[in-house]
Amino acid sequence: AVNEEGVTTAKAARGATMALFGTGFGPVANGPEYGYPAVAEPAAPVRGTVRATFGGAPAEVLFCSLTPGFAGLYTLVMKIPENAATGWAEVVIEVDGVAGPGALLEVQ
Repeated sequence: AVNEEGVTTAKAARGATMALFGTGFGPVANGPEYGYPAVAEPAAPVRGTVRATFGGAPAEVLFCSLTPGFAGLYTLVMKIPENAATGWAEVVIEVDGVAGPGALLEVQ
């Protein structure tokens, strides 16, 4: 994960905006040819409905798209819920109702 200051970290503060990276989020609009890296403009947002939970609490998904300069890598930008419990929490991403495996981030 990358925090608001652009620092790679596994820690997050309540209410902070975080960028997470992953694969397998599904079809995108404006996508590159198969196997080619995504470009910055136009963006290639995920076509499905993307939801995220942080320790079971719904997180606000601000953006989910292919990552420019990479093939098949997605960036998901989300806001950590203000009511998230402190300590380690599981982040789960769901696209069109299908959840992927969770990842752990620490809430400060």
